[in-house]
Amino acid sequence: MGMDAGAKTGGNLGGTRGPGAHQGSSKAGRKTEASRGLDSPLKADQVKVSAEVHKAQQMAGTLPSFSALAANLGVDRPEAKNGAVESLRGHLGTPTADLKGILPGGFSAAGGKTNNCADTVTSALKANGQFDKNIVNVKEMEREFKREGIKQIPADQAMPGDVWISESRKHTELVSEAGGGMTIGSNNQDPITGEPTPGKQFITERPKDVDAGVYYDLTP
Repeated sequence: MGMDAGAKTGGNLGGTRGPGAHQGSSKAGRKTEASRGLDSPLKADQVKVSAEVHKAQQMAGTLPSFSALAANLGVDRPEAKNGAVESLRGHLGTPTADLKGILPGGFSAAGGKTNNCADTVTSALKANGQFDKNIVNVKEMEREFKREGIKQIPADQAMPGDVWISESRKHTELVSEAGGGMTIGSNNQDPITGEPTPGKQFITERPKDVDAGVYYDLTP
């Protein structure tokens, strides 16, 4: 379900993680590192979608022009260097169901054409060594996070490769920019026009209301 929105809840969930799973850690230091990342210029080869689709998304308002924002602010865009995020950026605009057998990490397109958000997120995380299971249901994914002691974090501590879950627990995406304001995943949204596509999901990257859901710490 790709168009869900809700209200953020806070708090951390403690516990001991299972064998081979991600070890929880504080992100206080990484926020400073993300700020230092503003000194790194945006490189053209970081954009993983074709120029035509990228331009169309900007015109439709579904993908902000970070270069323009950076020019206005006098700073450069922080670069996301998370493998899970970059693997999905390599398929921006692609119907998610078409990635069965292509997206690594065990992606099975279990939801057919329109319900692959958790499958996409956990497959990308698994392929990048951040999570050891492929789960196709959002609520079950969150239950597994809790069982493994993966902590819920404030949006301003979210880093590329962390996980966003809607308040209703019907949708999930990967955080793609520090601070949680951009996410990427399998969404019921046309990659060109930004219009809802109830019967079909695509890989899209889009702005996120940081109060519309919760964030989980899946990065070192």
